[in-house]
Order: sequence, then C-alpha cells, then structure tokens
Amino acid sequence: MDVMANQSVAQLTVNDDSLQQAVLALFTAKSVAVVGISANQAKLGNVILRHVATNGFAGNIYGVCRTAVAPEAFGPSCERVRFVRSFADIPEPVDVALFAVPADLVVTALASVSSGK
Repeated sequence: MDVMANQSVAQLTVNDDSLQQAVLALFTAKSVAVVGISANQAKLGNVILRHVATNGFAGNIYGVCRTAVAPEAFGPSCERVRFVRSFADIPEPVDVALFAVPADLVVTALASVSSGK
C-alpha cells in the first residue's frame, strides 16, 4: 500500500454526524460514480452500473474504468452514463461513489478520489 493510501485511510473516522450525513447523501444524491467497471458484462461493477441506470436514478451517472470500454456494449439502458478513465476525469462533485474493485485495490481506489469531489 502506498503512503498516500495509508494517509487517506488514517484520516477516516466515523461518528454519528458523519454517518447521518452519509445516509442522507445516499437518498439525495445528484451524481453517482461506479468505480471498477470493465468490458466484461458479468463483473460486479457492470451489474451495479446497470442497476443504477435502470432503476430510476435521475442524476448524472459516471462509469469509471482504467481501460477504455465501448459504451454501446452496455446497451440502451446505459446511454446516459458517462464513461471516464479515472475519478479525476469527472467534471463535477460526486455525491455517491460505489466501488467494485478487488480487495487489494480498495485503498488505492479510495485514495484516487480527490477531496471536494
């Protein structure tokens, strides 16, 4: 684990106020990012992305994938999804980020989220 990732994890704290804010953010989100999608439609990140896109979420949806993916492979239900290569490529603050990455990459993926986004 790199130094930046260690520092990010060390700064995480949970208290009643932050927990309440986190739950409220889930229900009032204007944008969602799904980190860890791939060209393999059976992967968990892709399943999550399709569910967000097809189950009534009205805000902006971003699919984050380290390698290029063909948006048309996700079908018409995901035509409003914006696909980006990194979290830094998202042009607006993200209210909810859903991570579907291997366990050994979770801390690094969390560290890639810039503060204020």
